[in-house]
Amino acid sequence: MLRLLELEAPYQGGLRRSMVNGFNAGFSWGSDLHPECDGSASNAEKAYAKEGRDLSARLVQSNIPGAIPLADQDR
Repeated sequence: MLRLLELEAPYQGGLRRSMVNGFNAGFSWGSDLHPECDGSASNAEKAYAKEGRDLSARLVQSNIPGAIPLADQDR
């Protein structure tokens, strides 16, 4: 999160506050949903990571013409 803030919102302001508040709300929601690091939390973490990768790939494909799909980069 700190690196993301450095890159996307390096200065104090509305965007940075919004990003921090969103992160904190998501973290709080996640810790309420998974208070312990058990199998359920591990499975949720994997699902969230996959969702993030898929979203990132779709954003790249939509916004960067000619971008190489993530799946093709791993080969």
